[in-house]
Amino acid sequence: MNREKEVYKVTLWGSVVNLVLVAFKFLAGIIGHSSAMIADAIHSVSDFATDIIVLAFVRISHKPKDKSHDYGHGKFETLATTLIGVALFAVAVGIFVDGAKKIAFWAKGGTLTQPGVLALVAALVSIALKEVVFQYTKRKADQLDSQAMRANAWHHRSDALSSIGTAIGISGAILLGERWAVLDPIASIVVGALIVKVAFDLLKNGMGELMEQSLPEVIENEIMDIVRGVPGVAEPHDLCTRRIGNHYAIEMHVLMDGAMPLREAHDKATEMERLLKDRYGEETHISIHVESKEEIPMAELKKVRITAIRQTVYPELMARYENPIQHACEVREGQQWISVNGQCPNGLCPSAWDSMRPFVEALARGEGNFYDGWMQDPMSAMISCNDGFRPVSFYIEIINE
Repeated sequence: MNREKEVYKVTLWGSVVNLVLVAFKFLAGIIGHSSAMIADAIHSVSDFATDIIVLAFVRISHKPKDKSHDYGHGKFETLATTLIGVALFAVAVGIFVDGAKKIAFWAKGGTLTQPGVLALVAALVSIALKEVVFQYTKRKADQLDSQAMRANAWHHRSDALSSIGTAIGISGAILLGERWAVLDPIASIVVGALIVKVAFDLLKNGMGELMEQSLPEVIENEIMDIVRGVPGVAEPHDLCTRRIGNHYAIEMHVLMDGAMPLREAHDKATEMERLLKDRYGEETHISIHVESKEEIPMAELKKVRITAIRQTVYPELMARYENPIQHACEVREGQQWISVNGQCPNGLCPSAWDSMRPFVEALARGEGNFYDGWMQDPMSAMISCNDGFRPVSFYIEIINE
């Protein structure tokens, strides 16, 4: 699915509906003498204008990184969201002022023109159309994770809600007679209040992201748990997060054993990046700074027990692919080994040690809780060797002395 094309398609459909409603509402408001309907028409004008903003800014936000934008152009989508909020707030102020003037005129004994049935019909048509467009846009915004589209969807919903208030005010003014024509401008003020609420939410989110607001605490905690689950990585700290359009930016520091080979440290950093991108998307910006952790004295390293729990044999795979080998694996269920100072114990298969080494070393240092609650005992792990024909499952655990 081409994200940019999908955003354009959805927004274009919404803009067509808005353009039709603008013409219909203004016509109904003028002919039907309804200030509430004219206010609703102005709201639809702002809807149409925000559609144009989304179309313009989403194209820019999808541009690739360049020399002057090392982090890409995602912030343009956030800027579009903020401009939509500004437009909505300005519309709400105008509606409030116009409605207040008419109510004041009525309160001084003036007579307001009673709205016509055409204005009520326009309000009901608007409710139906805008709710359909809202549901469609919101569903697509969630699929594409587009802030600007999500903001635009709620703009459609606010238009539907404002039309409900308009319909109530107009129908009341029609049914109760000319003296109660004041219900029409009252309805327009209710519409303005609804628009203010939507505008405030959009401005709050947009300004927060433009001001480099951090990601929610629940997401930051999840990031830390993912990183802690990588064997050999300790004490992730100085986490900095933010949004860049519909993508995340994650920067942090981690500690690794200072005696660890550079290639191994690089592989662990790469694994952290892979896990984070698997969770938050390939476009996630990740920067991990590796710091040296003071080597723990040998006397403080814990002993780790390694137990062969189960061996599974695949004779059909052996017959099809393996060259016959005597004593290919001599490990038997129930065998145990003790790792001292995080070293490979005598008699343990070197291939099996390659698979479990990072976990044994981490447990020896007193680290655990692999992969966020994977094991009932957080200071243990279940590891399989890399023999595809007769894999052995090993249970490794700290020996508490």
